Amino acid sequence: MCPALEKSGYGSVMFMWVVTGAASILLLVRRTDLRWVSLDTTDFTDVVLDIRNVRHAIAVDYDPVLRHVYWTDDELRNIRRAFLDGTGFFFYFCL
Repeated sequence: MCPALEKSGYGSVMFMWVVTGAASILLLVRRTDLRWVSLDTTDFTDVVLDIRNVRHAIAVDYDPVLRHVYWTDDELRNIRRAFLDGTGFFFYFCL
């Protein structure tokens, strides 16, 4: 298991490794939040994205060109996007 996930005690989460310019991060989607972990540091501290109203996130993806994080919310039945800092929030698609 990834050391960042072992340390966090998250158990079962969906994650993806992303290179954003000079930084490598791990994106994590849990049921009610999205987080990123810097893989360029030794402490693997996670940062919660400042995004409200995440009910049941089940998948995550990243667009390195536009620098958007996309995720699906199974309970709200939509696909949403935002920047890593939580700005630019948008309901991209309703299922």
